[in-house]
Amino acid sequence: MENLNYILTVYLLFPNSWSLTLVQHLLRIHQKWKSKGLMVKLVSTPELKRLLTLISIPPDLIESNEKEDAHISQNPDWNFLMIFSESDGKLITRICGSDLSVMKNIKTILSRYCFPDIDCTQIQFGYVGRLDAPEATLLDDSPWVETLNCSDVNESGRIEECDILLLTLHPKTRHELNLIRRSYPEVFIIGLPPCGVLSFNLDYQSSAEDFLSGLMQLDAILVSTALEESFFSYFHSRILRVTYPFPFHRFQAYLGLQKCNRIGINAMTKSAIKNLSTICRLFEIIQEIQPTLDALILRSSIDFESEHLIKKGEIDVVHRSSKEWYPIYLAGCQLVINPSMEPILERLPLECAFFGIPCIGPDNQEMQRWLWPNISVPIYDLNSIVSCAQRLLADKEFYQKNIVLAAETLKDLLGKNHKKNLITGLRHFFSQRITEGE
Repeated sequence: MENLNYILTVYLLFPNSWSLTLVQHLLRIHQKWKSKGLMVKLVSTPELKRLLTLISIPPDLIESNEKEDAHISQNPDWNFLMIFSESDGKLITRICGSDLSVMKNIKTILSRYCFPDIDCTQIQFGYVGRLDAPEATLLDDSPWVETLNCSDVNESGRIEECDILLLTLHPKTRHELNLIRRSYPEVFIIGLPPCGVLSFNLDYQSSAEDFLSGLMQLDAILVSTALEESFFSYFHSRILRVTYPFPFHRFQAYLGLQKCNRIGINAMTKSAIKNLSTICRLFEIIQEIQPTLDALILRSSIDFESEHLIKKGEIDVVHRSSKEWYPIYLAGCQLVINPSMEPILERLPLECAFFGIPCIGPDNQEMQRWLWPNISVPIYDLNSIVSCAQRLLADKEFYQKNIVLAAETLKDLLGKNHKKNLITGLRHFFSQRITEGE
C-alpha cells in the first residue's frame, strides 16, 4: 500500500456470533480510511477465513493463524484483540474485549492518532428521532443519515454504518435510550434537547429519575445557545455548543411557493399550548385589521381542550412531523407568530428565515433575537405582537427588510464552518473518552 502510515491488526481469538458484525465494521474502516494510509489485517482461523471469503470479504485482508499467539492465551475471556501500530511496527495501543464495545475504542483512536486533519465529510453521522418530535428531520443532507423512529433503528441497520448518533431527547425516548446504547456500543451518542424537554420531564417525579438516568447514557449533549449550555451543564459534563444542522434538502423543494392570506401560530411547546385561548384571541384582533386572513396552528401535540377550541374557531392545524405537509403549509404563510415563552432554543425562527417568512417571537430566545431583532417582543406582550403584525402587513419595505436581514444572518449561522466546528468539538470528546478508558 502506498503511503502506509498505520496498521490495525485484529485477532479473532474465539469466533462467535459477534465475529461477522465485527468484520463488517473493520471492512468499513478499511474502505473509509485506506486512502489515508491505514491498513487493516484480520488474523483468524483457517475455517473462519474460508467463511469470510464466501461473503465477499477481500481475502487480502485476512491472514490464517495456525499457531496460538503468546498474547492470545493471556485471557481466555477475550474474543477480540486489536493491535494498533505505526507502519514500522512501533506499538501505539492494544485493545482487547469480548463484545463490540472494542469498536468504540478503535474508532476514537483512529480519529485521535491517525487523521487529525480529517474533514467533516469523512465522518458519517446517524440520527434518530421520533415522528412526533420537532427535530425529527432537522439535519443537513450529506454526510447525515436519517432514521425517523426509534423503533426502526435496530431494523434499519443504517446506524451500524455511522460513527455518531444524534438522538433527540424527546420524552418518549428515555425508555429506548438504554436499548440503543446496548445495541450500538461503539457509536458515539449525542443528545439534542428540544424545547421544553427538561420542563416536561423534571416537572413530574415519575419521569425525572428516568430522564436524568438517560442523560448519563449519552456521550455528550449538543446545544446551540449560551443559555442551553449553562442549563444542561448541571446535568452532564460534556456539552458541545455549535450551530444546529439544518434540513436544506427537506425544505429546498418548497422554496418559492406562493404565500397565502395566512398567519402561522406556533403551538409546539407547553407554554404555547397552555395559552392557546390567548393566541386565538390574538388572531381575532389581527383579523380585524385584515379580515381576509386565515390562521394555521403549527403543532406537535395539543390537548383535547385546545383541539375543541381550534375546531370551534375553524382554524387549520398541521403537524410538524408531517414530512411533506408541514413545509408546504409553513412556506405559504405571510407571517408567523411564535408565542412560546421558553428561553431554550426554538427551531421555528430558523425555519421561517429559510422560507423568508417574518417570525414575531419572544425576545428571550437567542435564535429569535439573532434572526428577527426588529420583531422580537417581550413575552406575551399582545400589544407589541399586534403592532408588529400590523406593520408587517401594511409596510412592504419593512416586511422585506426583515426577510433580507434574517437571510443574511442565517447564512452566517449555517455557513460551511458549522460542521467543521462540530467535528472539532467531537474530536475533543473522543480524546477525553480514550483518556478516561486508559
